[in-house]
Amino acid sequence: MKEIGYQDERMADGTICRRFEDGRTEWRTRQPDERVTWRDAAGAEGTDELLGDQVIKRTHADGRAEYARDQGYGRTAWINDVLTVNRTLQAAHRPGTALEEFLNGPRDKDFVPPPATLTPAEEEELRRRKKKTGEDSDREVAARRSSDNDWGDDSDGSDGDDDFG
Repeated sequence: MKEIGYQDERMADGTICRRFEDGRTEWRTRQPDERVTWRDAAGAEGTDELLGDQVIKRTHADGRAEYARDQGYGRTAWINDVLTVNRTLQAAHRPGTALEEFLNGPRDKDFVPPPATLTPAEEEELRRRKKKTGEDSDREVAARRSSDNDWGDDSDGSDGDDDFG
């Protein structure tokens, strides 16, 4: 699995500028329905939606969809065998040994792969189960709370742990 790190920076208008270590740049905005709209420096754009079971659906403006799975610890596994890793927190702090182990998160063998494809019915089932329980899984709640940090008042201008991949 190829690992690509990124760092997030909150802009004055509330948009998150995500800079990837491979040179890509993406601007992300959380919508009231909790989806995240994005656009990148190459002109692509779309929407990321957390469906449930930590599955993220990325819909491109041209209608293509791809899936990822939130692994926790600011890590997201994508179907193309890429792991994106949020290094924002790591850059903002000087971790000690225990904190560094936490920030480094689980190893490859611990990852749950994303689905290659989902039917519209399977996507709706994930949404329905998420809504039916009346609450998200602990990991989804933690991901949303940490991603809400990107709208908070961080002294270093960075965001929190994750914003859907």
